[in-house]
Amino acid sequence: MMLAHTPQTTTWLKVSFSNLKTEKGQIYFALYKTKASFMQIEQAALAEVFSLADAQKGIYVSVTPGQTYAFTIFHDENGNGELDKNGLGIPKEGYAFSNNATGAFGPPSFDKAGFQCSMDCEQTIKLNY
Repeated sequence: MMLAHTPQTTTWLKVSFSNLKTEKGQIYFALYKTKASFMQIEQAALAEVFSLADAQKGIYVSVTPGQTYAFTIFHDENGNGELDKNGLGIPKEGYAFSNNATGAFGPPSFDKAGFQCSMDCEQTIKLNY
């Protein structure tokens, strides 16, 4: 008897980060599935808040192979639930995007930050301050 190969329906994404400036605050993580929802927190496929201790062990997310995703992460140092910015709109707290993507004047596009996991995968990103 032969068994047909069944495609994997979910896999795990592990997100690790470096360059943490302080040991205060929390980590905000949001995962997006579409260009239209990218950077719209209310449309995120997943939005979670992690203690620094938990986030430093890695953020694990169940994802679907073949689906394109992008994520945002920021270090809410003062615990106010927002990414604080200066008068020019430049973030004052640590932030990063999947693929360590950057934008010229503002956030990167979904295409630039987008990735797929065909099997368990990991992204290690550097927080920008």
